[in-house]
Amino acid sequence: MRYLLFALAASVAACAFLSASDKELIAKDAATIAQCQSLGHACKADGGKGCFGVYDACMQDGGLR
Repeated sequence: MRYLLFALAASVAACAFLSASDKELIAKDAATIAQCQSLGHACKADGGKGCFGVYDACMQDGGLR
């Protein structure tokens, strides 16, 4: 439990050192990842095949691969 609390405190402290542009980039990347995951999940929900390809193409288009 102490390790978990230490890791959480360290993560919060590390965020204090990020610049506004770093935080913006992280938010943009997180939004891209969420969008690509949604496309992959939608493909699977429709019973599609090759859904990882849909996800991977989205990630490449987003500049994350």
